Amino acid sequence: KEVSMNINTTYTKIITDEDLMETIQHGSNLYPFQFYYEDLSVFDFNCVEWHWHTELEFIYIESGTVTLWIGEDQFNLTEGNGIFINTKVIHRLYSPSKALIPNFVFMPSFIAPCDSLIYQKYILPIISSSLPFLVFHKKVCWQAKVLSIMRQIISAQDSVLSKELLTSSLLQNLWLEIFENTDISYQEEHKDGGDAFQGVHEKRAEHLDDLVPGDDEREDGADDEAH
Repeated sequence: KEVSMNINTTYTKIITDEDLMETIQHGSNLYPFQFYYEDLSVFDFNCVEWHWHTELEFIYIESGTVTLWIGEDQFNLTEGNGIFINTKVIHRLYSPSKALIPNFVFMPSFIAPCDSLIYQKYILPIISSSLPFLVFHKKVCWQAKVLSIMRQIISAQDSVLSKELLTSSLLQNLWLEIFENTDISYQEEHKDGGDAFQGVHEKRAEHLDDLVPGDDEREDGADDEAH
């Protein structure tokens, strides 16, 4: 069930530093989780420009078609599908027209404290791997379950009395599904301190001049063949 929500119109342009790290704080130290109900047509050129952040991000495509650039990968996502973007992974979104994309970002420590067994055993292996993103398709059974939990998290944001606790509980369920169904054994050896994605960012940032179209090319960007 989709809920009626107000579209975010206050934060419609990504602000980054010289390294393309997003400068806004998502959530707070007490509650490091932030939900956004966004329409890409509200953003300049229908585009969320290149950026990265330390938070994890989940995006659900409620309507429309969205072209995503994640590092050097480019592909389209359609209504009813979604994506997980790992920490410190550079990305960009575009739609030629209106596209509703409820999304939420949160620190990995929101699932469990960094010094806990839960974090070390179930969170760190994924966020410190070289896995940049996971796409969720509604026709794949376990991914459909992930999408269902994502929709529950979105709906929970209208629960005034208990939304923080409900959101936290649902995120645990969401992460459990991902952990149990994601094979990261082929990924690169884990790096100490979670620095793996900084290297990914630096490597991919070198190609930004080739990846980012000029203003007169933006509308053509979504017509490129996805892969």
